[in-house]
Amino acid sequence: MTENVRPIPVDSWWHNAAASPAMWAYAAIALLCIVFLCVGLRVIAALARTRARTHAGLIHDHDGTATIEFTLVLPILLFTVLLLAQTTMVMVGNIYVHYAAFAATRSAIVMIPADFEGEPENSIVNAPDNPKFERIRRAAAFALTPVSGRMTQGVAAADDLVPAFTAHYDSYKTTAPAWVASRLADQYRYADAATDISVMRTIFSLSQPDTVSFAALPEGAAYVFGPKEPVTVRVTHKLYLAIPYIGALFADGRLEDAESPTTTLSGSGEGARYSLVSSQYTLVNEGVSPELLPPPQLPRIP
Repeated sequence: MTENVRPIPVDSWWHNAAASPAMWAYAAIALLCIVFLCVGLRVIAALARTRARTHAGLIHDHDGTATIEFTLVLPILLFTVLLLAQTTMVMVGNIYVHYAAFAATRSAIVMIPADFEGEPENSIVNAPDNPKFERIRRAAAFALTPVSGRMTQGVAAADDLVPAFTAHYDSYKTTAPAWVASRLADQYRYADAATDISVMRTIFSLSQPDTVSFAALPEGAAYVFGPKEPVTVRVTHKLYLAIPYIGALFADGRLEDAESPTTTLSGSGEGARYSLVSSQYTLVNEGVSPELLPPPQLPRIP
């Protein structure tokens, strides 16, 4: 890595989310679902027209025909609608993960320069349970709370969100929405348990300006970032799949202790299915020393 660090231009998080290959794949699935839905509606309309026709020599009693047509087409339409809903939710979740990467990196470039709970300025240990690392990770988890599932057991800090949000709404003389008391703490517990980060350094060379690579910091060892040195944070999130049964098509595994959407339907105690989504963002470190340079020693003329 060269000593002369220059900033790396990066696009906004929403631009990166829209341009990601996963987003195009989800968009293709959504388009396919819409096509199947339109075809299904056309089939129902065609069957209805066929039923209305009268043909000589045929039995005119058509009682029950509409029920049979509806029974044949309904499973296909229901599957298509649920698949479209789950695909849309995964696309939205992908955008949130990109935003969480921006939020975590923004937290990193503010926390790393600070002298925080025993960790010196511009230094960070890339490992869980370290003060700066946990602050950065929680910034990502908080950004992902709106698209998270529910978990009744987890970090105690989640319980502090409810009075904090209630006080926020009280300050504006409005009543806190019902979801603050019923869902906020459980969703943050899920986001906290399902979100991992990795703080990375950016490697480039002035002789090859188009070649940029990223390397994770040494595990468990302190690393010192220079002033204005690029800081990259990678966020990996286990995105909650809320649609019952259809979510299995996108699933990469199950998260234990998280409520599954089929828990109340089947009585199953299995964890919630998730899809693994990752994103990273790069910003420059804000660690500029506040100390002024010593004054020059100039000879004084009496």
